[in-house]
Amino acid sequence: MNMANRKNTQLYICLSVLLLVTGMFSCEKNPGDIDAQDKYKEVRVNLTPSILSTRQISYSGTKAGDENISFSVGNELTRSSEVSGIEDPVIDNLWVFQFDDHQTLIRKAYQEKDPDGMAFTFELYESDNTTLFFIANLPETVSIDLELYSATIRDLQNLYFHFTEEESYDIPPLTGQYEGKIKENTYLYIELERMIAKLTLELTYKETLADGNQLNINTICLKNVPVIGSYYNNGTVHTPEENPVWFTDQAPQDVSFSGETFIWYIPENLQGTNRYISNQHEKGRENAPAYSTYIEITGEYIKSVTPGQPQTISIRLYPGENITTDFNIQRNACYPMTANILNLDPDNDKRIEIQ
Repeated sequence: MNMANRKNTQLYICLSVLLLVTGMFSCEKNPGDIDAQDKYKEVRVNLTPSILSTRQISYSGTKAGDENISFSVGNELTRSSEVSGIEDPVIDNLWVFQFDDHQTLIRKAYQEKDPDGMAFTFELYESDNTTLFFIANLPETVSIDLELYSATIRDLQNLYFHFTEEESYDIPPLTGQYEGKIKENTYLYIELERMIAKLTLELTYKETLADGNQLNINTICLKNVPVIGSYYNNGTVHTPEENPVWFTDQAPQDVSFSGETFIWYIPENLQGTNRYISNQHEKGRENAPAYSTYIEITGEYIKSVTPGQPQTISIRLYPGENITTDFNIQRNACYPMTANILNLDPDNDKRIEIQ
């Protein structure tokens, strides 16, 4: 074989090997493109959801001898039982998000409730160590931006549901979580919790106060209300510095008579505590975290000693775990409150502001 033919043969062999190797690699699947069915075995999982009981708020009330504004949170008559108030919603639908043992999303599925029962049946992936996250009462049309095989639980923690004041919250979103094994025909009983809290205030007052001054109450308003709620219950504190449209003031309501009860449903707002507050008089604007939810009662104040033009007065009441140090509104909890205004001491009560 002459030199030219030998070189042509070697070139042909090199090209053939190169094409063969290239073909082999082109047939391999990119890890991100692997079909889940090649890696996971589908199994039937039966889910029966129930709704977690509403959390009890321990009673905290005004001490004797400190009753200019008698304020309480929690229900003194039912301290040993569940606080009623948030109605158990119907579970209309269920989303399931399945994460593998590396906390990567491998499956998401949606199903409407069977009118004839409460159970749901999903095709999920068999696993000895998986995390399932559930969202109920969220329409399929609501976008949940989690991409299969790349999204993680951390991405889920950063997703929020946007509430609006016009929503009735009759059917609020519910969430829950399961960690463990998934096998063929697994039966799971899952607990879901409401993403909202319920606040109620029974407001009583005297138009002629104990010191003879006059008080005419006009409106009541809930302020610093979050408009987003985290699907994942991770205790996140939000502020408008992150996004100014995340908080709003609800529309004022007219106060028609003493003894009227007002009700609000809101997403949780965790703003922490101020352990330096020793009594309820100090739980006012200057000692509260900036974006704590509060109830503002407004009206006119007329002094009897030196009668003149009515002064505009506002009274701020901050809900929380108690009437002093706590400013947290937690999901799946009821905050029954009472306020009885018998007298006003603007000079010594930081909850009162006069213009």
